[in-house]
Amino acid sequence: MAREARAPWSLRQAERPGGSPLRLALAAFAGLALLLVAFELLLGRIPVLGREPLAASDFRLALALIGLLAYLLGAFPAAVRGAERTLRELAPAFLDPALVGESLADVTGRRRTPRLTRIGAFGAALFLLVPLATNLTPETWYLSRLPPEAIVHRLLLGPLGWLVARLTAVMWIESRRLDALGANALRIDLLDLRSLEPLARAGLRHSLIGAGQISFLLVAFLDDQVAPGLPFVLVVGCAANLALSAAALWLPLRGAHQAIVREKSAELERSTAQLRARAEAGAREAPGTLADALAWRRHVESVPDWPIDLPTLRRFVLYLAIPLGSWLGGAFVELLLERVVN
Repeated sequence: MAREARAPWSLRQAERPGGSPLRLALAAFAGLALLLVAFELLLGRIPVLGREPLAASDFRLALALIGLLAYLLGAFPAAVRGAERTLRELAPAFLDPALVGESLADVTGRRRTPRLTRIGAFGAALFLLVPLATNLTPETWYLSRLPPEAIVHRLLLGPLGWLVARLTAVMWIESRRLDALGANALRIDLLDLRSLEPLARAGLRHSLIGAGQISFLLVAFLDDQVAPGLPFVLVVGCAANLALSAAALWLPLRGAHQAIVREKSAELERSTAQLRARAEAGAREAPGTLADALAWRRHVESVPDWPIDLPTLRRFVLYLAIPLGSWLGGAFVELLLERVVN
């Protein structure tokens, strides 16, 4: 009998007694940051960091990459558990209750799979090419010729690519699942669409994860002295995350949008046919019957085509503003520290 695949390491750590994605991220950042400082102290580099702008920029970039790595470690279990929570919240709206259990058993990231491993390996390989984009010279991977901080940058690229690719895969695949379920497997109640609200919450959750990644990339923008091609790489990364955040909000809602439009069209056609039949028959209507039919028709026409409200859209815009706030805060702290030191 085949052994059941285990959950990924980060998910197991987040689900330990007393554990959580946030605690996992904070512990990872604290541990890796302390290792970096110990590494610098061992090499006697700490005094150099205060005197050489390039070395200090390399050190700050290493801290930013460590922060991103820790964030991704916590974001992966948060995305997996969020996908499961969305399916449970949608359970009352399923046309076939058996689909709930089937979908939960198939959530991407809950078990280690060859597919997810291949995606992670592709991401790691792609990220290992980043130094060629920032500094297109053969020496960019000659570790013996690089300062210690630049070596740390390169050692972090593989794990970062692995985590980014797997996290993106979880969000994309689960968003596609919600898209398909919304189109064909969920009950559309034109009197009350609140049963579809978990779809919007899932989109917001994914958007928030993307905004967090942009925040760390913008913090790295403070160190434009590290490499001439670094701003281009960071711009591409931020643009990709912006596109992912927008798609993460839109995709889970698309299928439900199509189902709502389809249900509204069918109900309006039925209502029109009934009103026409009444008019052609010329029968006397009971008091209020025609008014009720017309009121129902107006209600159906007023039902929104998308299961999302204005407060949800405002939160989405607010999430996208988080990276700008983090960048401005980082720039302010940088300026303050320089004034204090000088």
